[in-house]
Amino acid sequence: MDVTNAIEAIQDKLLGIEGAAYDTRVMLGRLVDEVQSESRELKTDPTPWMDIARGERGVKEISGRDHNARILEYHGTTGMGTWGASRDETAWCSSFVNWCMVKAGIEGTNSAMARSWLKWGREIDRPVPGCVVVLRRGTGNSGHVGFYDSSDATHITLLGGNQSDEVCLKDYRSSDVLGYRMPTV
Repeated sequence: MDVTNAIEAIQDKLLGIEGAAYDTRVMLGRLVDEVQSESRELKTDPTPWMDIARGERGVKEISGRDHNARILEYHGTTGMGTWGASRDETAWCSSFVNWCMVKAGIEGTNSAMARSWLKWGREIDRPVPGCVVVLRRGTGNSGHVGFYDSSDATHITLLGGNQSDEVCLKDYRSSDVLGYRMPTV
């Protein structure tokens, strides 16, 4: 093989490599475009109510005769009577969850009863971030409702209203969970 043939052979190999590299770059470019397109579609938060709920952290009851106007606004999303809805001491965990859902454009239960959420939306087997969690509390028909944040082997952490008289994260016993719910959208 003379030098000219060797150079041509090397050029052919380089062109082949460059061609393959070009094809790979084109394929990668298309893949990136596809992923970015899917990413734009997924940008819609699957739990928009959680951003709303997080924005309310720190809202708390006012002691004495005054009442927090924001908590009264939460009550306004339920069918609660005037007397109860005019006080921030009235149990308001369900009012808070209803308010967050309404703000996210999702119909809630329109009830101030925590256990009303057991018949709302669709039941799910395991908690997912942002799902509605209904807990037993005390005896009888009372309960508590909030949004799932995290859990460990024995406790579940909820972001909710009327937790130590404010909107905050709080741990509850996992054994008190009555159900997990997600909206039927």
